[in-house]
Amino acid sequence: MANYEKMVEARKHKAEEVRQRVIIAIEELLASGTPINTNEVVKASGVSLSYIAHNEELKRYITEVKIKQNREDEIIKLRRHVSELDKKVSQMISPKQYHDLQEKYDELYEGKLIKVIEGI
Repeated sequence: MANYEKMVEARKHKAEEVRQRVIIAIEELLASGTPINTNEVVKASGVSLSYIAHNEELKRYITEVKIKQNREDEIIKLRRHVSELDKKVSQMISPKQYHDLQEKYDELYEGKLIKVIEGI
């Protein structure tokens, strides 16, 4: 029975090592800016696609990371778009009008009116 317990313990240890290898690979992919998907994780970690397909925890983690990465990409795109629009607006109106708009924006951004909207 002692051999069986040792084998079970060794198997658990091996599974945790592989899990950590996958998580480290995901972190490295994120750091390099590589879009996260299962195939990239398989390549970077050296595990099989089958291993990830049968591991619900890792599948869920990969999905969460992909969603977060996509949100961050969308935020970056929106910020660029807002910056471009801001430049266009500043060219279309007088400096005084632009200044007034900027003050209104700052007021909203500081949360004076956003709190009212959040309460709805």
